[in-house]
Amino acid sequence: MNNPIVQTCVQTTQYGGGVGIVCGAKHEAVDTGLADINPLYLALIFFTFAVFGIREYKKLQKIQVRI
Repeated sequence: MNNPIVQTCVQTTQYGGGVGIVCGAKHEAVDTGLADINPLYLALIFFTFAVFGIREYKKLQKIQVRI
């Protein structure tokens, strides 16, 4: 029997705009850290900290310090 060799090919986009094909390469997921977080969640977290900071700042302005 004649078994053909099956090869995995991946199409890649290069920075210059060209497209290349790489055969025999493994395509594995890479852990990207914060890049996996939805931008909406990041905005919500930053907004929450900003509101908390403004609230605490206003509380500190109301406190009268007696020396």
